[in-house]
Amino acid sequence: MEPGSYGAVQFVRDRRSEQDFTLKRVECLDEERANRALKEALWLLELQHSNVIRYKELFITWDRKISSVMLCLVMECSYLRSLSSAIRIQRDKGEMFKEKVIRRMLGHTVDALAYLHKQNIIHRNLKPSNILMTKDLTFMLFDFGIPTVTGDELKLEKRIKEKESLSLLRQTRQDSSPLDIITFPDLSYSLRRMLERNPETRATVWELTRTPFVKECLVQCGSPLSGLKKRLPPGLTGAPSEEGIERVLEFMQNFRDVEEGQLSGLEYLSVQRDLFSRIPQALQGVVSAMGSYLDSVEVQNRGCRVLFQLLITGLEHSLEEPCLYTEEVTSSVIQAIRAHSTNEELISTAFQIVLILSRNETSAEKIGGTGGIQDIVRALKMFPENRDVCLSCCSALWGLLVNKHTSGKVSTAGALEAVITVGETHLDDWELMESVCAALWSLTLRGSLREKECEDTALTLMHALRTHTKRQGVIKYASLALASLVSSSELAAFRVLLAPSGGSGVQLLKEICLYHHDDPEVMENICSLLNEMVQYDDVIPEFVSENVKEELQKIQIKFASNKVSLQFLL
Repeated sequence: MEPGSYGAVQFVRDRRSEQDFTLKRVECLDEERANRALKEALWLLELQHSNVIRYKELFITWDRKISSVMLCLVMECSYLRSLSSAIRIQRDKGEMFKEKVIRRMLGHTVDALAYLHKQNIIHRNLKPSNILMTKDLTFMLFDFGIPTVTGDELKLEKRIKEKESLSLLRQTRQDSSPLDIITFPDLSYSLRRMLERNPETRATVWELTRTPFVKECLVQCGSPLSGLKKRLPPGLTGAPSEEGIERVLEFMQNFRDVEEGQLSGLEYLSVQRDLFSRIPQALQGVVSAMGSYLDSVEVQNRGCRVLFQLLITGLEHSLEEPCLYTEEVTSSVIQAIRAHSTNEELISTAFQIVLILSRNETSAEKIGGTGGIQDIVRALKMFPENRDVCLSCCSALWGLLVNKHTSGKVSTAGALEAVITVGETHLDDWELMESVCAALWSLTLRGSLREKECEDTALTLMHALRTHTKRQGVIKYASLALASLVSSSELAAFRVLLAPSGGSGVQLLKEICLYHHDDPEVMENICSLLNEMVQYDDVIPEFVSENVKEELQKIQIKFASNKVSLQFLL
């Protein structure tokens, strides 16, 4: 394949799946820049649009031949012709492109750019050689520029040094006839707007979508940006639900450019309870619909509901993980969350899916590594009163942070404060407080909490213990979180000694032990907390004054097989 401006491009094959891909290898000046470029490029894995090539994998390797660090990007675009090569072929033949080709190219490109710009992503390297075309005249963008790489002055100099560029431009001007301008007056206007020297007056992609010629191109391509929605053919009112799952999925594939067709298909899937045998195919159909209609909150809502149902069904039947935790499913959920971050119903369902995906190492790592924790924090801060949103967000936060593949690699800024606020707001809701305590436990395991944060967290956990003394789940996670806090903070230990609204924290723990005396898991967690507390000399007198020795001896005898020892207290 012709080399790119910033690296070599090769065709490769996955030995396991025997699928063909395109591999781009970009030379980096040093390891530090390579790591920075890799971090900048992670968002490429989230892109999901019919006119944007999908990126499958990113990694860094060492090229022994040239003794250099290489950033490698694996893409799904093998054996496709570029627009650049198509132009060259037409030029050699002395033939012009048909108007249909020009309209489809412009419509697909503008639609893809609008999708990218809506997510605050710029291509940085848009040119004919980075626009691919298929036999059915579908145009797709690929080979995105990465800031660290495109900022390399040596590569930039190499990129703009071609001497033939100006002569080719002069030749193009000579070959253009007045007839060309007359034939496409609207295209001429759009081109002038795009080629304005002053970036302040140069047309944005959104302004282009409002120009007559581009709007016609978008209509021809079936883009939702045209403002016109395609309809089902006369006689068809929706998915053929009476003909079964196979026919419905086929219908969704055949009418993937018709939103009402996707909605009717998703509605059918959402009420089915016998999808087990068709889970992989159903997942593919749902992901395709969500990717095609990212702007449609209704499609995203129904899609998330069906995804959740499919994943739950797969888990219940112990379906193999690769069928459930695909990269496409993970990307679809992340994009739905970010495209509709103010829709409470969607956010609630989507983070329930994130909790399920967090069971898988690859999915958890991708969600955490691409800002999933901060998505949770934003949702908690935006909807602290919404019980369903808070429940799914706290559960998802716990699921991601207890996964060893994400726990130490993600930013949790603002998470502790947001979860504590939820705990204060929904203190009487035992089910939600169980998730709050689990989330706080996962956050305390990361360490590095300031004293004020330790005190506030301990207070929230003690309130949970006092309010829900009889709830096993709340006691379990609250005591684990407190033990983690006390292990690194004496202030937290003293906070435990003082029960909320006055009274003795030790007496509260005694009450919990009395009620849960037959639950070995709860008792072990309480013992872990007590064991951490007595590591501080100033705490021991409080236990002695509360006369807890007899109760502790009973615990020690009853749970003699437990690993936790109470000898410090006896």
